[in-house]
Amino acid sequence: MVAKGRPHETCLRKLSKELLELIRNRATLQSRSPITRPPKS
Repeated sequence: MVAKGRPHETCLRKLSKELLELIRNRATLQSRSPITRPPKS
């Protein structure tokens, strides 16, 4: 399986934000994207 990478994760984050606005309280969204942090943080 190919790694997602930053461009893919950015797209997913923007899509999730838009979907949340569209569905409001009618559904729940869940993502399995990992949390990234800078080295030595």
